[in-house]
Amino acid sequence: MGSRVTIKDIARSTGTSVASVHRALHGGSGVGEDLRRRILEEAQRSHYQIDESASLLRRSMIQITVLLPKPEKNERFYYGGLWQGITREAARLQKAKARIRMIGTDYGVDQFSHALEKLYDESAMMNEKIDGLVTICDDEESAAWITRFIRRGTAVALVDRSLPINGITCCAEVSVEDMGKTAMELAGLYSRGKGTPKDIRDGRRKIILINSSRHRSSTKVFSGAARKRLQEEWHADPPSLVEYHETEEARVRANLRSMLQDDPPEAVISASARATFWVCDEIARFYRENPGRIRERPPVIGTDLFPEQEEFFEDGTLKAVIYQSHLTSGEHCLSHLFDHLVGLDRSCGTILHQPLCIIMKDNYRSFLPDDLQKNKVIS
Repeated sequence: MGSRVTIKDIARSTGTSVASVHRALHGGSGVGEDLRRRILEEAQRSHYQIDESASLLRRSMIQITVLLPKPEKNERFYYGGLWQGITREAARLQKAKARIRMIGTDYGVDQFSHALEKLYDESAMMNEKIDGLVTICDDEESAAWITRFIRRGTAVALVDRSLPINGITCCAEVSVEDMGKTAMELAGLYSRGKGTPKDIRDGRRKIILINSSRHRSSTKVFSGAARKRLQEEWHADPPSLVEYHETEEARVRANLRSMLQDDPPEAVISASARATFWVCDEIARFYRENPGRIRERPPVIGTDLFPEQEEFFEDGTLKAVIYQSHLTSGEHCLSHLFDHLVGLDRSCGTILHQPLCIIMKDNYRSFLPDDLQKNKVIS
């Protein structure tokens, strides 16, 4: 291993003075933007940033808070991966003496604005400075509290959002519109599966969509995109789209079982991770109890990837899921926020675009990191 890079090394590499390097790294004045850029690029290239960031953190006492739902109960399916990615990046940054406080709240995504309100009020009462905040936003109430944090001087990184918020530092996001279109396209492909008797096919004139909570902004986007693609896929004679919401689990389970008994749908789409689990569970139970009707089983198109899906991939209930890497989202957001706070990345409003993957039975193990099978409660 080579010797540690120093400010003198960076000054020598960039052809400038030690004082200029110091000012550039610490955001001081008197350094031209072109020179500052070259210095910061050299610092990153030479891996100097960690040591320098540690020094800056010790002097400035930068505090980063991560606030997300605990990966428990129904929230474990989506937030397990996010917590794993953030925990992994936090371990790396703590070597630089970064102060990272991780708060797993009992408030789920449907009441998450209360968690933001509680953190805002408690930090104000304790006169606690929060320099950086990693969190989520998918409703107007949460957006309002995040705006309050920003106005108070907190740099905010969002690992998930569906609303535009002025002043955020960065956001890891996927296109919910693309998710809705892709889900419906997959439903169209699988619902026309070979080997299904014509009389059964002709009876399937509806597609079931179990969407997120009604008040979430992403719900409308997903539904609108799915409906548009439905018209494109079936042209003149599309099936009806029957929409339910994940918060109505008991009622939807009962309705779904009744439909499976009397008139199986063409396909079932789940727009959320939590609904993906209980939808697959209900359908798998029905066909275990009625094995003679297995040819009628509608394909399920789900969302996200988690260990509990294994049995549903293997028994044929779950045909495909649309997946974004939550580990990557968590890592990227925390890393970008850290660089912003220590002056190594001055950009704001950065969108960290996350790709969508289609995962099926034959490749799901390749996308399931061991970390996701070892979720720990964050407290």
